[in-house]
Amino acid sequence: MDSSLTLQELTRNRDEKKPITFKDGLAGGIHERTREFITCPNRNVIPRPPFGSTRDLYRRLDARYGEDDPLQWPQPYNRNHAYLPCIPCPPQSPDDQYYHIQCLWRSVAESDMDGTSDPKKGTLGNLSRQELSSAVEYVRGRSGPVRSQPKSENPDLELFSEFDTTMTVCLDRLSSVPSSFRDLQRGVVELQCACLYTIALLDYTDLYKPRMLADKSDTPALADGRMGAFVWNDKDALLLFKAGLPTYYVRHFSDFNSQNILVTCPLLAPALCMSVASPPYSIIFVGQAGADDKFASIRAASAGCFDVESPFQNMHLPGAYSSSYTIGSCRITSYADSPASASTSSALGPVRNTLSHATSSSPYHKDKPRRHKPKTKAHNPPKVQRDKFSDLPANNELAPSAIPAWKNVNKTIMTEHPEKRVSSGQAKQTLAIVPDPGMFFGTEDRTRQLSYLTQWKHIREVWLQLCRNGQEPLKISIWRKMLSLNLIGVWKSDGRLETVQHHEHKFATELLQSLFQKYSSGRSIIPTSSPHVPTSQEAKSLISELCLLSFRYQLASLDILADSSAPKPSPDITQADLRVALANHRRRRSLLIETVFGGAGDSFTLHLSTGLIAARWVDRLTSLRAFWQLMDSWPGSKPDTWVRGEDENLSQMLGPGEEWENGLARYYVQNYFNFYGHPPTLPCKM
Repeated sequence: MDSSLTLQELTRNRDEKKPITFKDGLAGGIHERTREFITCPNRNVIPRPPFGSTRDLYRRLDARYGEDDPLQWPQPYNRNHAYLPCIPCPPQSPDDQYYHIQCLWRSVAESDMDGTSDPKKGTLGNLSRQELSSAVEYVRGRSGPVRSQPKSENPDLELFSEFDTTMTVCLDRLSSVPSSFRDLQRGVVELQCACLYTIALLDYTDLYKPRMLADKSDTPALADGRMGAFVWNDKDALLLFKAGLPTYYVRHFSDFNSQNILVTCPLLAPALCMSVASPPYSIIFVGQAGADDKFASIRAASAGCFDVESPFQNMHLPGAYSSSYTIGSCRITSYADSPASASTSSALGPVRNTLSHATSSSPYHKDKPRRHKPKTKAHNPPKVQRDKFSDLPANNELAPSAIPAWKNVNKTIMTEHPEKRVSSGQAKQTLAIVPDPGMFFGTEDRTRQLSYLTQWKHIREVWLQLCRNGQEPLKISIWRKMLSLNLIGVWKSDGRLETVQHHEHKFATELLQSLFQKYSSGRSIIPTSSPHVPTSQEAKSLISELCLLSFRYQLASLDILADSSAPKPSPDITQADLRVALANHRRRRSLLIETVFGGAGDSFTLHLSTGLIAARWVDRLTSLRAFWQLMDSWPGSKPDTWVRGEDENLSQMLGPGEEWENGLARYYVQNYFNFYGHPPTLPCKM
């Protein structure tokens, strides 16, 4: 046939008495643009196929993927994802098998949020949470026996585990971590996706795959309750038809000859949300609708649905160090004066090259020459003199206590260890995501110590909010300037930049001004008159939190470098499968780190009485075992007590347990030093 094939011609072989085969159609239609004809042997309606060789895959306003979403629209059949056509369609009747879990198809609304102290954030409301929890319980009730099988008996066990982990992560996050509506919406979608994928995989394994493999089967009944798929060859069309799944057979107009098509119909356009989100989500894949990489991209996005831009990839790594300053010709250029490309901060954070200028007073007078003026103590905070391998001073009432098994563990570091990865000349200046706790004890000036703490307490909330959106770490000298602003004053917009200290002062001022403008508009970047000075107990709490935040940050950054268990390219794994495997691996590592800290929810929300610093040994053991499991794939010789972590009686063995913990701590600090060339920050307790 030629391109003049019309709808009327599709029914020229119509014969209601003949049985409908997989090549025939209860209905048939023609794609207006491509002129392919499409038949369906087991449904009387036909959806429009998602044609195109360069389709952009990205989340829409409702956090779904439009007509490229396997939960919303039939996709081209992919044998590596053969369970996708088995996804249930939204139930329409109380008699439907899945009517009792219809919340898995419902979109979340802002009215479903329970408010918190932050008006822009909330958790999932009680009613919606109960419905989703009930749905998860039902799905797990069905998948539990399968997930308990050995891997040798169930080739899909890894898939079931992946979906189950997504349910756990999303349900916990939606229930306990205050989030923006955008994050809640994405979490609900991924939870629904994990549940429906699990149902589809179970039904494919138990019901549809046996039908596909049967030598002979009766003519299947009409298939109305499943998503189905688009196919373009006889083999796949026959498989889906035998299974009783909606089979949308796409063929070139020249292939039309003797097909028995009973009725014609227009192709259904997707009645889905196609609007772009604001701000728009990133495009995660460009290519054909049925490509392996497309479905792998969706699964990888599910595994990292709550991730932000990794702040660890530029953390004082030898050979990949990015200073806060760029050396130019005869001058030092701050980020604020650099081209836009010099800034690599998250799109969600302040844009450093468009910072507002300071308007407050400066300690410098522009009408006085200063090139040879001696530096004064007030203008230049003293350098840290304390031994970087020492614990925080035990005799200082502001310092939290060391964990017994971690006491002075940095002093056990072998600075010339045979497995050290950097030489002394390669070690770069330390960068920190929060103020280094040692800064507060580098001076014996009590006024300056309390001034640092007062300033940190003032900026803490807005800074941690910025960190959750992907802020980069800063040089220690920048932190020192930021915490000194209430002593030296903010940088004046017309100040002269003559020294590195001037550039740091200016950068610290402008960074905080942009930060407060974004997250706390109207507030000053330094405390107002007569600020509340932290008490000793408050100081210990603030510094203990800084120790934990730094420790968690450094632990995660080291794991990226030291972990040897990540999936690697091989002839036995496709690029698409490798992408999914890496995403799931990263999630498993993140969950281990979260367990170390008592399941805090995100990297910058920590509890000071759970996890590694809990009061009772039995309460700390779960966190320590996660720490032990995380480091098991790291290099270097393990302590003799390493396997003690497998002992089920360890919860009742305080002495041997502390010895085992000390071995973990020594192994950790040595590995950190081997990779970075300086000792890590250690966790402390109140």
